Amino acid sequence: MPTWTFWDYVDNNGLSQIQAWLDASPMAKRERLRSKLLAILQGANAVGRLKYPRFEVPEGRYRNLIVIRFERNKVAYRIFACYGNVQPPAIWLLACGTESNDNYRPTGIWDTAMQRRADILQDRTRVRPTCLTTRNS
Repeated sequence: MPTWTFWDYVDNNGLSQIQAWLDASPMAKRERLRSKLLAILQGANAVGRLKYPRFEVPEGRYRNLIVIRFERNKVAYRIFACYGNVQPPAIWLLACGTESNDNYRPTGIWDTAMQRRADILQDRTRVRPTCLTTRNS
């Protein structure tokens, strides 16, 4: 049964983009979003697989991505991730956004996630252990 480690994509300044997304959320939502996402990831580890509907693997151009799906207060959140090709097994968290009627915000998030995946494959210092397990916001 796989047990994944979860890693955040970091920008050129070393800032976790997951933390940046949380920091941009209203203060009242931050802890709830963090807790919800962390519970989903821990649940996947507990059952040993990434199961639909929480996890979706798209086809075609974006088939290397994983979309983590959850709702909170009628907002459809989407966390874009991918498998890290390292041992022990890893999931790299790449970008965060929302979705409504197949419209994603921020615009271009799919391509952003793909570019970040490519960045990590070129430079493994572009990931660090996820911020979700610490409370610094």
